[in-house]
Amino acid sequence: MGTKVEYLSIPYPNIIKISKERAGLLDLNAKLKIWIKDLELQIKKQFGKGGNNINEVYKILSQHILK
Repeated sequence: MGTKVEYLSIPYPNIIKISKERAGLLDLNAKLKIWIKDLELQIKKQFGKGGNNINEVYKILSQHILK
């Protein structure tokens, strides 16, 4: 049996703010928060150990949002 996955598409112009949070250099868990125009709550994504993919996602979002 597969796992249910939901995908959400958000146009870059609707992203008003992003942040990444990590407790320290040795902390392998990190959070990405994305605030969307006209949405009260932010979208939160948890990243676990095993890579710097939060930095890649943050970099890509920053490049497109800050144009």
